[in-house]
Amino acid sequence: MESTQAINLNYTEEFRIACTINNIRFEIVLQNFIDQVSFYVFSGGEAGALSKWATKVMADFIVKFNSKPSPHLHTEVQAISTRYKRQLKSIIDNKQISTESKFSAGMMVMEDWSAEIPPSADYPAEALLNQHFVLSFPFNFRILSMMNGTDTEQVLQYFIDNVSLAEDRAMNLYQVEVVNPSTCVLLLMLVKDEKSKRKPLPQEHIYVKYALRLLDLDEEMEKETDAEYRLVMYKIFYAEWYNALRVTIN
Repeated sequence: MESTQAINLNYTEEFRIACTINNIRFEIVLQNFIDQVSFYVFSGGEAGALSKWATKVMADFIVKFNSKPSPHLHTEVQAISTRYKRQLKSIIDNKQISTESKFSAGMMVMEDWSAEIPPSADYPAEALLNQHFVLSFPFNFRILSMMNGTDTEQVLQYFIDNVSLAEDRAMNLYQVEVVNPSTCVLLLMLVKDEKSKRKPLPQEHIYVKYALRLLDLDEEMEKETDAEYRLVMYKIFYAEWYNALRVTIN
C-alpha cells in the first residue's frame, strides 16, 4: 500500500470561526485530533481528557456510519490484531494494577503491535492535506481506522463538521447538557498546549472587546428559554467576532 495520499477537506464556517477566535491554525487542530485518537482508550482504557474526547469522535463516527472492517483485510493483520487486542483487554480488565501501570503496559502493547504489522498491509502514515500541508497518522489512528474500516478523509471531515462554539455555548449555558467531543478537542488543546498559552494575541483589543460582550450575551441568554433562538444569537455573535478579526488581519 502507498505511504502517502492526498485528501481534501472542506473547512466549515463554524470550524473557521472556532479556530480563528482561538488563534489556532486549522491544520494544527486536525493534527492534534489525529495524535490523540487512542486504540487503548477505544478498548476501554483510561487516559487523558484529550485522548478521551478525540477517541469519542472516532467512536461516534464508527457508530453513525456503521463502519466495519473490509472483508479483504489482510489475514495476517487479522491474526496479529486479535492477539494484541486480547492482551490489551487483559491489561484493562486487571484490577490488581494501577491506572498508570495499565496505561504504560498498554502503550508497550501498542508498540509491539505496530512493529508486527507488515508495511504492505498498513494504512498510509501520512497524507497531503489540501495540497499544502502534510498530516501524519500515528499507529493508534491507523490501526483503529483499519480495524473499523473507516476512511481517513471522512473521519476528519466529520470532526470538522461537528466543531461549533455557538452550539456548545447555547446548549450548555445553564448546565452541561450535551458535550460536543469535537469542540472539546479544540478547547482542551488551548488548556494543554503551553505554546498556545504563550502565543500573543494578534489583535488583543478585539479579544478584550468581544470577551466582555460575550459575558453580556451570556447574561441576556440565561433568561431565554428558546434554545433555537439562543443558538442563532451565539452564531451571530461569534460570526461578528470572527469577521472583526479578519478585517483587522486584512
